[in-house]
Amino acid sequence: MRNFSLGCPLSSLLYSLVAEPLAILIKQDETVKGIKSSQGNISKIFQFADDTTITVEDEASMDRVIVHLHNYGLASGAKINENKSEIMYCGVATRTPGRWEFREVVDEVKVLGVYLGKQQGEARDKTWENVISKVQKLLNLWNQRKLTIKGKTVIINSLIISKIIYPLSVYDLPDRILNKFNSQITTFIWRRNRNLINHKSLIAPYKEGGLKLVDILSKKQAIRIKLVTKFLTSSTKHIWFDYFRSYLESFGTKTVFNFEIKAAICNFY
Repeated sequence: MRNFSLGCPLSSLLYSLVAEPLAILIKQDETVKGIKSSQGNISKIFQFADDTTITVEDEASMDRVIVHLHNYGLASGAKINENKSEIMYCGVATRTPGRWEFREVVDEVKVLGVYLGKQQGEARDKTWENVISKVQKLLNLWNQRKLTIKGKTVIINSLIISKIIYPLSVYDLPDRILNKFNSQITTFIWRRNRNLINHKSLIAPYKEGGLKLVDILSKKQAIRIKLVTKFLTSSTKHIWFDYFRSYLESFGTKTVFNFEIKAAICNFY
């Protein structure tokens, strides 16, 4: 990997090839007890680039995972920094203090910039407050430059929206958070707390006299539609499908899955 530059398109693919054996080791080990979904499927490991999240049922399973991490390190040269790794106990899991060198967190753990915790509402709010803070710092930085309104729109569409996309795919967006983002954008564009022209005009295409400003509410709705489409049409069954299905069934929609609805969805779109 040292022979490839940071921006090389092959580097991520090669890293995936190197990381895959670790996932195989853990998934195929029957002594590692993962978390079972309501549909009976089991999750043990989630990987994204060099970020790895382990979900196991008990401490004995975690001991086995550490053995695999050690063996994987001997073969690949990679090493897990236990001092920078975090562990969080959930439910009634038996807890042995000081069993590993992992830093123990109590309420929530940060995964890929998003807080996941025992109290979902608190973790969600903490995530969004963190994003709001990052967005404001970026806007403050670009406010020091003399940008045109069109230039400011480019900054919002390219830099600001990118900070929102991933959390938006994980958590719902409360109205108060949406209003906060819109307020930040309005102040950045007009240097005051209200729009000088209608918001619908700002998000309209150029040919209609708009600036093609990305509308956060529309982006949220598009992400939701994409998620549902993937759930209904994907040939690959991801573990989150189980939880989404259970969530839908909690509304009394269990009978929906007894019908062929893909054709109807295609007609809808």
